[in-house]
Amino acid sequence: MQIGAWARSVRERLGFLGEEARPSAQLLVERLTGKDALFIALNPDFPVDDAVKREAETALRELERGRPLQYVLQEAWFYGRSFYVDERVLVPRPETEELVRWVLEEYSQNEPLHVADWCTGSGCIAITLAKERPAWQCAAWDVSAAVLEVARENALRQAVSVCFGERDLLSPGRLAQEASAYRLVLCNPPYVREREKSQMPERVKAHEPSAALFVPDDDPLRFYRALAEWGLYALAPGGKCFMEINEALGQETLALLRDYAYEGLELRRDMQGKCRMIKAIKPLL
Repeated sequence: MQIGAWARSVRERLGFLGEEARPSAQLLVERLTGKDALFIALNPDFPVDDAVKREAETALRELERGRPLQYVLQEAWFYGRSFYVDERVLVPRPETEELVRWVLEEYSQNEPLHVADWCTGSGCIAITLAKERPAWQCAAWDVSAAVLEVARENALRQAVSVCFGERDLLSPGRLAQEASAYRLVLCNPPYVREREKSQMPERVKAHEPSAALFVPDDDPLRFYRALAEWGLYALAPGGKCFMEINEALGQETLALLRDYAYEGLELRRDMQGKCRMIKAIKPLL
């Protein structure tokens, strides 16, 4: 089969994805053939071999069963870089890129900083910061050893040094040893309330790790409370904490941080106008 006609057939097969059909088909075709959209447009008669078509058929069947494309390809792009992903970790989101961009704007100079990233998942936040600010010393933690295997693989692929560790934010421990150790802390914890599951795409609920997504309806801010308590010990005076939040709980999260005496609170909206990010500063005194 010729690549032009075959690429169209892939796109038609993915029509059930709606407006995601075209970019998903383009990404799948490019990944399997090594040929981008411009090459295909200029060379529509280029032949596609049977091995590629068989591989594409396997991928298409997985997509039709609802498996996210990033898991099918075992790749997600974050801040212009390729990250390995599978069902052990969440697929990195564009709004998390906005959180990272905010941090990099806040610290435009590459001065040495001790940085911590809680709930690191794929490691995309810590690894991106380590790439963009080589002078920073980044630690990244997650409660799951299996998740940390993915994060370490990504650090190797990106050739950066990040200190990964298995730690539970809800039981952080070692507070005395970490007193005032960090100037910057980031966190993208679970924040989707159980009652909000019905609003989420089925492919997310069926394939992405529930432990990284959902919190109980009766205590949706549990991770932010733990982060605020830990930050009072571990952040240096004037140190900053950046976090991704539930868009429906912006004011409640701000109120919690005020209760812990954090200052300089700033709530930002993402590209879709949703309240999605907060910055908090530990008092100087």
